Amino acid sequence: MSLQTSVNIWTALTDWDTTRLQAFICAYYTEDGDLDGSAFSLAVGATYLDDDWIEADVGAPTSATARLLSGFSQDEGILLACANAGKSTLAAAADTAILVYDQAVADKDFTYQGIRFFSLGRFVF
Repeated sequence: MSLQTSVNIWTALTDWDTTRLQAFICAYYTEDGDLDGSAFSLAVGATYLDDDWIEADVGAPTSATARLLSGFSQDEGILLACANAGKSTLAAAADTAILVYDQAVADKDFTYQGIRFFSLGRFVF
């Protein structure tokens, strides 16, 4: 019996550097030590997302799912799941991908500071 992994994927054309991307996805804490979440976690309806279950990167703009997601953990399984779901081509060119593994998050598009993030979907592989 094999274990299945799920991943939710968002793509966007941000023109950010990795420092800006990390600031967007990393959780913040108040001076009292209370979790304040991250801009990303709040956008996808999760108060808390474990940083160990998130991968994100910025690269060259592309409309090819394989080009954008190449190099992520488990990319072969993810790309096969995307292809099987008819998601080999992105709806809009993107330079940023955010992957959230095995977490309960809303599978929806959202806008952050004028940048549209598109949900590619949730994939089980």
